[in-house]
Amino acid sequence: GITGPAAWADPVQWDVYPGDSIQAAVDSALDGDIVYVHEGTYNESVVIDGVDLSLIAVGPVTISPTSACLGHGDVIQVYNSVTTIEGFTIDANYSVSGCNGGIYARGCAASGEGPVDVTVIGNNVSDYGKNGITVNCELATGNIVDNNVVGAGPGVSKAQNGIQLGYGATGRVVRNTVDGNWYSGSGWTASGVLIFESNGCMVRNNKIRNSQTGIAIESWCWLAPSANGNKIEGNVIQDAQWGVSVAAYGLAWSTCNASADNNKVLMNTITSTDGEVGIYVGAWVDEGLEFAPTADKNKLIRNRIKGFAEDIVDDGSATKAHANVPPY
Repeated sequence: GITGPAAWADPVQWDVYPGDSIQAAVDSALDGDIVYVHEGTYNESVVIDGVDLSLIAVGPVTISPTSACLGHGDVIQVYNSVTTIEGFTIDANYSVSGCNGGIYARGCAASGEGPVDVTVIGNNVSDYGKNGITVNCELATGNIVDNNVVGAGPGVSKAQNGIQLGYGATGRVVRNTVDGNWYSGSGWTASGVLIFESNGCMVRNNKIRNSQTGIAIESWCWLAPSANGNKIEGNVIQDAQWGVSVAAYGLAWSTCNASADNNKVLMNTITSTDGEVGIYVGAWVDEGLEFAPTADKNKLIRNRIKGFAEDIVDDGSATKAHANVPPY
């Protein structure tokens, strides 16, 4: 069974074995504790709220709910916490009622939540409905490193995103492999990595394959006004419809003038066999609306682009595009 401390003086180790509840160990833990989940399959979802801890897989560990997921509907959810999640296979089991995503961390002041700082490292995430790994809101920071995230591919009824930093969240997305995020409908796109209404994020050295848009930086001024000052560097994007998109939109649910300014797209390799646009920069307003979104002073430098109908489409202002060439 679950084993824990005889006394509470120092951070301690909790061991969870097949047949035990991961949630029970999390609920018993105090700040600084480590919950080790040992080899096996665990049919539950887990909410970490208000306790700083590390949740670490020991050997092959799969978490896959077989009944409705808790809370927001993701397999592992983190609030009001500094947390590390490491080494799990997350089968989000979207067919189960109420289950929607893989790993989700949120720090939204409007919802009364405090800061959340999550490190998600070395996990395998699949069979999600909407997003594989998500970090949302202005009090949230994500460090998302060395994960393997696999979407359902073409024909999905939701616009899936493999990894998202959104609504004011900050952080890094580094050395992940993301595959198979597509949307079958019109008017939207699925993304391997989405930086949505967030500033100052880093997306570096990821491998993104077979996703409708490889990497998207977007703002609609829905919940936050801008997607500014982000850096997209050294990624390999293959078989996307659009490789990288940097865009601001004025839409019916916008609340101000959105901006996607001062972003850098540097030294990425972007290839496709039948793609539409290698890199897009632009600002667009829905017909009849009076918003004035901006995509200003973005930099597209030394990217290698091949296999698209158009390598670069620049509908922004004062974009600097330099030394973007086909791959060797």
